[in-house]
Amino acid sequence: MSGWIKKNKNKLFFSIIQLLPFIILYILSNTVLKDLYLFEWMARNSYAYIWLIIIGFTFTNRMVYSVSLVISNVFGILIGQFLGDWMQNKNIQTITSDMTAEQQARLHLHHGFEIWIVAVLLFFSLSLLIHKYMKRQKC
Repeated sequence: MSGWIKKNKNKLFFSIIQLLPFIILYILSNTVLKDLYLFEWMARNSYAYIWLIIIGFTFTNRMVYSVSLVISNVFGILIGQFLGDWMQNKNIQTITSDMTAEQQARLHLHHGFEIWIVAVLLFFSLSLLIHKYMKRQKC
């Protein structure tokens, strides 16, 4: 086992560094941010197991993918939570007494999860495109 550790020392180090944002977010999500929808949801659902994908990318020598996914996830969570809050507040302000209970319930929904998914996909795709562009410029 120690031979494997020596062989993969750099990958282990980078994996730990890349997992730090998840650990910090998990701690914050269960303490200070536990009342915020997306932070609570992400902590309850193990951050959608994205951290496993990041470890997989790291150990298959796809560092650009793993770093991009870490950054994309952090930005996605922040954008999803705060844009979702803003949208929810705007929607709640439009509720009137003549609306059905179903219409009122729809306007109370928080769309942070959907925003998070779109943000992660966009940031991740953009970072990969930038990486490919920069790689071509070097040639």
